[in-house]
Amino acid sequence: MPLYDMNLKQLISQRIKEKNNKPPFFDLFEFLFIAKQLITAVNHLQKNNIVHRDLKYDNIFLKKNLKLVLADFGCCFNFKENDINDFKIPYQFDGIPKGGCPSFLPPEIINTKFGKNIFLDYSKSDIFSTGIVLYLMLSGKDKNEKENWPFDEKNNYIDLKPPYASSAINLFIKGITNFDLKKRTSTEEAFEEIKEMYLGVKKKK
Repeated sequence: MPLYDMNLKQLISQRIKEKNNKPPFFDLFEFLFIAKQLITAVNHLQKNNIVHRDLKYDNIFLKKNLKLVLADFGCCFNFKENDINDFKIPYQFDGIPKGGCPSFLPPEIINTKFGKNIFLDYSKSDIFSTGIVLYLMLSGKDKNEKENWPFDEKNNYIDLKPPYASSAINLFIKGITNFDLKKRTSTEEAFEEIKEMYLGVKKKK
């Protein structure tokens, strides 16, 4: 793998310092350029029946021109190799690992209790994690802050509304981080949406 300059967490920290902690930390084109690459990578994985399961800003590496690569596949699961077609893993005992960092995993993974005929549904887990990453880019929050986002004080998921984002981007992030799996934007839908937004902004540059 070629050398990259930093991971996304480091880039966000750098931008926060450069802008004296005053968002926005990325302009619209930069945000959409990074988001499009990331969702393209997630869509490629899903089309090949692979779920990353540890998608977070520490595992996204960038060059100075903001071209990125998604790394660290230690928690990934290849459903095709395991003859599973619906992105669901049997969860019959507690020893089965759910994935990587809990702060980036969706509620259908975090809140599921093991038992007979219970499954972990990863069909939209990576796109949820992507939404958390994109929220971080816009908000400048850190996953170690006391508010323990994306949970509230009762450990329920909350809607993520990044400050200084356009209504279109707010709706996009709300769609891919919807706590309801059935209502959440799919990876393929997100790919088409972000591609359209990116091309629209690129034409205006």
